[in-house]
Amino acid sequence: MSVFVLTPDDVKNIQNAKQLALANIIPLEVVRKLAESVSSANGVISGNRPDNLYNPQEVVLTFNWRLNLSCEEQPNGLCLHISLSSPTPDKTLPRVETIRLIQEVLECGEPLHVWVENFKDANEDTKGFAGKAVNMLFSVMAKN
Repeated sequence: MSVFVLTPDDVKNIQNAKQLALANIIPLEVVRKLAESVSSANGVISGNRPDNLYNPQEVVLTFNWRLNLSCEEQPNGLCLHISLSSPTPDKTLPRVETIRLIQEVLECGEPLHVWVENFKDANEDTKGFAGKAVNMLFSVMAKN
């Protein structure tokens, strides 16, 4: 189990990342390409995405928790996409309480969609597997 703490700096960095994500909306055509690449693979290697326009805002939180945010055009409108992984993503997923704290900081309503994503890295020591992250989509109109 990994300890989760949000410091005032973490909160500020998350809120800044949200504003950057909202200012750099990913077009629907890019989102579709990304979805195709994920559905055809057993995992996603960050940096090997099919379109270099996709640049999520990454926040490394206290104790090495990782949060990625992007604002995407989706078929149902603009959505904030967040991905959260623990410091030990190969062994543990974030707890519901941890996710709720992130939602509070982001001032998001209830998620439209939640899923667990396998992700890879290029590090040969891990043989490609880096772990799992909880992903969520939130309507941008829910609360901003």
